[in-house]
Amino acid sequence: MTFIGRAGQEDLQMSLQVNLIAPTLLTNSFIRQTQALPIKKRVVHISSGAGKKPYPGWGAYCTAKAGLDMLTRCIGVEQMEQPYPVEVISVAPGVVDTDMQREIRAASEEDFPQLSRFVKLHADGELQSPEATAAQLLELLQRNAFTQGEIADLRTKKELSS
Repeated sequence: MTFIGRAGQEDLQMSLQVNLIAPTLLTNSFIRQTQALPIKKRVVHISSGAGKKPYPGWGAYCTAKAGLDMLTRCIGVEQMEQPYPVEVISVAPGVVDTDMQREIRAASEEDFPQLSRFVKLHADGELQSPEATAAQLLELLQRNAFTQGEIADLRTKKELSS
């Protein structure tokens, strides 16, 4: 992670491939393969608050997540008129204690000016575990707490799981 203009081409390509291109291709293939099946089908994209808010040093990541959210919206409206629609949603899980968080904390403040915020979240025990995040998401999916094409934040949906 670093500012656009200082990032390596390969790093930019990898970020966009992992966070936008791969989910787009996988979703396209899933819809193509399952569109005619008369069963409930759902695609859940993992988004981020970074798709709505720019962070210096995170240009490629923010761009990819914003693109993923727009893809979700587009598919949502496309699928509404299909006889056997594929439901699609995009969910920002909040700040989860993953390998990405370790990479953030290892960054330099020059490359990622928000570094101290993420270090403090970790130090204060404010990162949610992947297991707790997955359990909350599964519960909300089982309760059909999302609408077609929704861009949701698990932090604002917590009241549904209590």
